[in-house]
Amino acid sequence: MIRYRLSQSSDMEGLIDHINMIFSMLRTPHNFEEMLPKVYGKEHRIDDMHVIAEEEDGRIGGCLGMYVFPLRVCDTVLRVGYLGSMAVHPRVRGQGTMGTLMRKQIERGYELGLDLMVLGGQRQRYQRSGFETGGAGYVYSISRANVRHALADTDAGDISFRTMAQEDVPAMLCLYDRQVVAGARREDNFIATLKSYRRDAWMILRADKPVGYISATADGQTIGEIVLEEAALILPAIKAWVEQRQVKNLHLSAAPYDSVLGGLLAPICESFSLNPSIMLRVLKPETVLPAYMKLQNTMHPLSDGRVVLGWEGNGAYEFRVSGGEITVRKTEEAPHDTLSQIDFHQLIFGYNRFAAPKIQAEIPENWFPLPVYIPEPDSF
Repeated sequence: MIRYRLSQSSDMEGLIDHINMIFSMLRTPHNFEEMLPKVYGKEHRIDDMHVIAEEEDGRIGGCLGMYVFPLRVCDTVLRVGYLGSMAVHPRVRGQGTMGTLMRKQIERGYELGLDLMVLGGQRQRYQRSGFETGGAGYVYSISRANVRHALADTDAGDISFRTMAQEDVPAMLCLYDRQVVAGARREDNFIATLKSYRRDAWMILRADKPVGYISATADGQTIGEIVLEEAALILPAIKAWVEQRQVKNLHLSAAPYDSVLGGLLAPICESFSLNPSIMLRVLKPETVLPAYMKLQNTMHPLSDGRVVLGWEGNGAYEFRVSGGEITVRKTEEAPHDTLSQIDFHQLIFGYNRFAAPKIQAEIPENWFPLPVYIPEPDSF
């Protein structure tokens, strides 16, 4: 008999050992305390974020964590639950452990009043729990030759880098919070967050004055986030980074709604890819959908229109755009189309339009897909 319960402080050492063991069995050796210090580092541990499958003898048979954080999208603050560290021991597999852990965390999501739940993982495995791929993120590939030719006239002589220190955090947190999507970080966990997934946190200096930061791998070849106080400093910073770190090929992640960064990188990069961002499940459509439609509207004004879509098991929702005013509300009106959980998410968030469900309603082409994107450091 397996008992399911919420983790507590006395579980943490054994829990981390369990997660390390399971992930190391499946892939390369893992050390989650080092890989995700914002969650598993001794200074930042969150005792009650995992649901544990406890066996009769008290051993941990499985666990699933949920990292909860606020995310401000334009002027709306969403509560997001990011699921991760699904670790089920081979001895309890085949007993429905994974499905029960997922169900328990989804129930917690509703109890905690979350707006949105997200995760990363094999698509069909998590579709069974109502999650679907959505949103997207760009990865720009920039070679040393790109920098040498395209940025030949860019002056980067006064740009330098150093490791971020705690005294740098207040100013860098202000730069982070200036972005159209932000709010997931605090002063006490800012550096730990930037160090997620074996990244390092670097200050960008211009004439020895701090002007921004970078989250990057130790070899310098992958940048998960770059934030600067002025757009004019982005290309000089990239040129200086490639030259000073002797990077042969740079891979830089960017949000689909970051038109400034994308507009600078697209003309100079060797290539780019647009990849699915996450798997997601919306718990509160009336807050999540208008927030991301407003974000879409910052990229290109949404066309006026109105449609009522039914969502199996969740009622019907009216989507309306009129003169720049965007509303999404639950309605008793008969829907133009009724969609399943997966089809609803695929229509609204899926970037592969070949996978979008066929519907009768006429929806303006520039409404969907919505640009959901969780910055790499905030992933779990």
